[in-house]
Amino acid sequence: MNIFPAPDRRKTSALSEPWGAAISGGTHSELSTAMFFSERERVWEGDIFNLHPVRNYLFKYRKETTMGTVYFTRHGQTVWNVENKICGATDSPLTDLGHEQAIELGKKILEEGIQIDEILYSPLIRAKATALHVSEITGIPAREEIRLKEQNFGKYESTPRDGEEFAKAKCNFICSFDGGETMLHLAQRIYNLLDEIKAQPDKTYLLVAHNGIARMVKSYFEDMGNEEFSAFKIKNCEILKFEL
Repeated sequence: MNIFPAPDRRKTSALSEPWGAAISGGTHSELSTAMFFSERERVWEGDIFNLHPVRNYLFKYRKETTMGTVYFTRHGQTVWNVENKICGATDSPLTDLGHEQAIELGKKILEEGIQIDEILYSPLIRAKATALHVSEITGIPAREEIRLKEQNFGKYESTPRDGEEFAKAKCNFICSFDGGETMLHLAQRIYNLLDEIKAQPDKTYLLVAHNGIARMVKSYFEDMGNEEFSAFKIKNCEILKFEL
């Protein structure tokens, strides 16, 4: 049985300020002009649009921006990563290597010309520090998004990451880890956030968060078996790309 399918999702309500409806690669006036065209005019591309170069450009722009992209990265190495401890919702600072990884990630985004409009980051210090390094290097604005906080693993936090009992507990999606957060509750907040992001395809985000959030984001876009889901992980400052 697959608990986390990836169906077509209905859009949730539009994001409130300061998210807004940013226009990437065009201006508000261009979009407003394009919206004046009737549905009938849009389908007459061969007749009307060929006589109006400006309309042609705007129509092409609107078609090219109907599909969006979201990027995801995990924070840099932390003290508890080195000590092989489960961090979860507990704060653990970046190591010197973790800071270097975040800086290198910022340089990679610049060098590869990855187009990102805004960075959203988890409030936990390891993700915040990573995001701010990237923001400082790239000039991309960054702000906190509380829903990106790592899953609370309850009694397992600070215990060994490769513990057998913890591995079994992760396969039970209604287990709260004795005072933590179930996988289903985590899915609710992450899926809601991704629904909101999907509703504005003209804006590209980089999400800076955690390993537990990475597997939930992946499950939103792709079907995953239960064991595959619970075992999924990414490296520190590895960057993933998903098409909305």
